[in-house]
Formats: sequence, C-alpha cells, structure tokens
Amino acid sequence: MIDDVDLPQPFVMRQRKHLPSVTEILGAAGLGVELNISDTKLAYVLRRGTALHSAIELDLAGDLDESSVHDDIRARLDAFRKFAAAVALRPIATEIELSHPTWKFMGHPDLVGYVNDRVALIDWKSSVDPHAAHAARLQIAAYDELWRVTYLEQSIEDHLIIELRADGTFRVHPIDLGDGRQVFLAAVVCWYARKEREKA
Repeated sequence: MIDDVDLPQPFVMRQRKHLPSVTEILGAAGLGVELNISDTKLAYVLRRGTALHSAIELDLAGDLDESSVHDDIRARLDAFRKFAAAVALRPIATEIELSHPTWKFMGHPDLVGYVNDRVALIDWKSSVDPHAAHAARLQIAAYDELWRVTYLEQSIEDHLIIELRADGTFRVHPIDLGDGRQVFLAAVVCWYARKEREKA
C-alpha cells in the first residue's frame, strides 16, 4: 500500500481504460441476439453457454475432469468432440482476449484453428436461427478484424459457426462476412459517439 506520497510522474500508476466488447457494441446498436425469454431462462442459457465454452477449452487442453461435466452440457460437448474428430481440429488459440489498437474494442474469439488443414475462426452456438446467424456474422467479422490486426502473418481462411446440438450432433454453418466488417465498425463509431454525447 502506498500512502499519500507525491510520486515522480513515471511511477504514477495508470488505470487501464475499459474497452467495449464486441458483444456490448452489437447489443448497444440493436444488432445482437435478442432472446425473448424470461430473465431466469436467460440466466440459465448464459451459464450453460459459459460452462460449455469452459469445457471445450479444458477438453482441448487435455485438462477436463469428466466428472465435472454437467448433464445439461454433456451432449453438446459430445457434439464438439465429434466435430473436432471429423475435421481434424488443431487449435491455434482459444478464448484469447484481443484488442484493436485503432478502433478501441476488444473481444474473445471462441477458437482459431486448423479445420481440415485450413485456418478457421470458429464461433460455438447451441442453436442458429436467421436472426442469430446475422448477429453471429457481425460478431465473427469483428473477431476477424481483431485477429487480422494482431496476427498479421496468420490470416483466416474460413469463418464458421459450429452449432452444437442438444442431441449430440453438430452442424457447420460457413459464414460469408460480406459487409460485416463495415457494419460492425459503424457500430463502433456509434458506440463512441453515444459515449461522447453522454459526457456532454
């Protein structure tokens, strides 16, 4: 603990500025997924998604304790394993935090790895409908932009939503980013314009 001491300027600690996440930006712009379910059900869906993502990350690292896998995610974890085996999945990065130096946003791509020997950016979903697919396209475009500015030497070849179903099967949804990058960056501009207006 430091008492009230005037420290020389180079030693003054600076607090890291909060960067908005991809999900925050899309939600604020009305471009995120809106689930018309009760708060209780929403909390359950979010916890289940977090648990599944954690289980996948631990499974890929070889650190998953099978006895810790809840019955509500076991079938979807099995679907992930079937997908991984079917495409010879080789992870490059999972759930890493990336931030954009110019556009000032951050995000955590679910996985970047080799899928059938091609570098793919993957987003895990438990269900995909047209509205969710549109929101996921913008989310994946944002993650692609983060990856592009961070890892210039490793470009993404494919963008995929992997639907991990409750019956233990999976479905691959290839994503064409189209204008997703431009739409997302426009949402970033709106985010910061709104923040500036709130300060005024």
